Order: sequence, then structure tokens, then C-alpha cells
Amino acid sequence: MDFLNGFGRRVNDIARSVSERTREGVELTRLQADLRGATGEMEKLYADYGRACRAVNEGVGDQGAADALLALIRDCERRVEALTRQLDDVRDIRRCPQCGATNPKAAPVCEACGTALTVEAARSDRPRARWCPHCGAALEGESTRCAVCGNDTQLPPETPVAATVEAAKAEAGLVAPPVEAEPPEEPAADWLESTEA
Repeated sequence: MDFLNGFGRRVNDIARSVSERTREGVELTRLQADLRGATGEMEKLYADYGRACRAVNEGVGDQGAADALLALIRDCERRVEALTRQLDDVRDIRRCPQCGATNPKAAPVCEACGTALTVEAARSDRPRARWCPHCGAALEGESTRCAVCGNDTQLPPETPVAATVEAAKAEAGLVAPPVEAEPPEEPAADWLESTEA
């Protein structure tokens, strides 16, 4: 009898799990449809606003109508942001405030840029990412020498990173080397003779 009771509980748990996932799927589909609709509406409002601004600029439009369209656009943008947040909640993700990349909700830092996503991560004593001032490569640990270019990372670069990159491209044959100006021609000997006389 215990076997049947245990089996019945497992079947009920599976049924609840399937039911929850079905509800999540329905909610996800509804949010995606709402987001597509709001985004489409916002695109139409932007087009209408552009036409209204052009008419105002040409002196044949009403500024009040353009302002009303702008207010509708702002409302639509807020709705799109709210729907995006709801969709992220259902998907169990969050967006980085710095770069906008999506991350698992439990991630303490952004997987794309390293920005702290939680209060604990922001307060942590873990070192921040460091970059070589000479070549721009990421530095490992507390190293004072860049593993890519070999320069001392404590010294300021002699040339800006952009110039170094351009020089490396030229060295690799990816860009044509700069053309040096030819030296000015020597004055003709007959001109010198005419001035001496």
C-alpha cells in the first residue's frame, strides 16, 4: 500500500510541475505577444511623430499634435520596459544596467562586462578588471607585466593604444604603411650660377 501511496504522490507532483510549466509557457507567450504589439505600436507612433514634426517644420502642422504623439511614445516606451521586465522575470534572467546583456538572475556580476549585479557583489573585495595601458589587453591577477605586449603596466604608454594598434596592423600587412613625403629637390646648379654673378 505504501508503494501505491508513494507512486500517487509522485504522479501528483509531476502533474503539478507540468501544470506550473504550462502556466509559465502561457504567460511567456502572452507577454511576448504583448511586447510585440507594444513595439509595433511604438514604431507606428514614431513614424507619425516624424511626419508631425516635418509638418510643423514646414509651417503646416500643429505643435500640439506633435507633443501629444510624443507623450504617447513615452507611455508606450514605459509599457515596453515594463513588459520586458516581466518577460525577464518569467525567463528568470535580468539585464545588466551597464551594458544591457542578459544574465541568470542569481549571477552576482554581469557575464559580459563584469558590472556588479547584486549589492553583495558591489561591496565585495574582489579586484576589478584591469587593462594594459599599452595594448588594451586584459591583465591577469596583480601582474605588473602584460602577457600580450610584455610592457610594464605601471608605466604610462609612450604612444596611445590606437597608434599601437595601427602600427601592429601595418606590421601585419593589414593596412598600407604611411607614404613618406619625398625630400625637396635640390636647386638647379644653373640657378646658383646666375645668382652668384
